[in-house]
Amino acid sequence: MNKVKPSKLLFVINPISGGTSKETLEESIYDFCQSHSINPNIYFTTGITEKDKENLLSIQQQYQPDAIIAVGGDGTINLVAGQLVNTPTPIGILPAGSANGLAKDLDIPENIEEALQVIYRFNIKKIDTLKINDINCFHLSDFGFNARVCHRFADSLWRGKLSYVWFGLQ
Repeated sequence: MNKVKPSKLLFVINPISGGTSKETLEESIYDFCQSHSINPNIYFTTGITEKDKENLLSIQQQYQPDAIIAVGGDGTINLVAGQLVNTPTPIGILPAGSANGLAKDLDIPENIEEALQVIYRFNIKKIDTLKINDINCFHLSDFGFNARVCHRFADSLWRGKLSYVWFGLQ
């Protein structure tokens, strides 16, 4: 299902991922899209998972993007990809999280301009997913100490790599 180029992209930005501001990121997305004749639609997550899922479904149905781009970390990817399982709509990733594990494993550059070029090439790859207790896993699933650290991190509003260290030390 590779296309020559996308013409409509929905960017789902998690404003708290990675503990950094996304203002310049939003500007970079608009500039990139304008220079490549792409019609962008940007949605900022609210942090309320069910509300975000409903909003994304509604926007996707109305806008019908060529792909939905998760702008954040692995949590943002899980939110977006969970909506796209068994649909023809592909997901793209702009790594803007704390660790960006899946993006690293897929060789997506952490530099936003380079990652946007990867999205523009629109080379779609299928990946395997895992479902545990009705929860989709797109990168890692864990148990024990690391799972506890990740769970605390997910429940916290504090973002960035230092928060992982903090929760691990506790």
